[in-house]
Amino acid sequence: FIDCEKIDDVPDLTFNINGHKYTIPGSKLVIQSPEVCLFAMEGSSSYATRGLENESKNITEHEQHEIWVFGDIFLSSYYTVFDIEDNRVGFAAY
Repeated sequence: FIDCEKIDDVPDLTFNINGHKYTIPGSKLVIQSPEVCLFAMEGSSSYATRGLENESKNITEHEQHEIWVFGDIFLSSYYTVFDIEDNRVGFAAY
C-alpha cells in the first residue's frame, strides 16, 4: 500500500533493457481507488518450466528465476512489438 497523499513523491522507475532506458513516471506506478492506493508493479520469484528434448522423450525441468512481469503499466507506456518468428520483443516510445 502507498499513502495516497504521497503519490506525487513516488519517483520515476527506469528499466535498462539491452542498453536502452525505459522510464515509467512515478504517477503511473500507483493504482488509485476510492479506498486505497497500491504500487502497480511487483517482482516475484517464480518457477519457470523449460522443455528439453531427449532421444526418445520430452523432459521438463523446473528452474527458479527472479522475474518481472511487464504488465499494462509498462506496456501502455511504450509501443510494443512481439516478434514470434524471431523470438523477441521490441519497445519504442510513442
